[in-house]
Amino acid sequence: MARMTVDDFAARLSEALGPRLATLLLYGSAARHPAEAAAAMNTLLIVRADGGSMDAGLFGKLAEPVRKWIASGHPPPLMMTDREWR
Repeated sequence: MARMTVDDFAARLSEALGPRLATLLLYGSAARHPAEAAAAMNTLLIVRADGGSMDAGLFGKLAEPVRKWIASGHPPPLMMTDREWR
């Protein structure tokens, strides 16, 4: 299976979450050395959570994009709400 790019992942998350997607950050060796495509694509996903916490509806929307991201060989994203990030 072809590896999903971080741009593809961002687009899928944006489509699934709409305005609840606050930020998707790439960090680690792939962020420092983008030319190294084999590097792990470590991501941090920050979402706007209703009531300050993640809920079942949010996880339902995240399931498909995250499952495809992991299936393409990437580690699962770290996930936080915007309140947790602050």
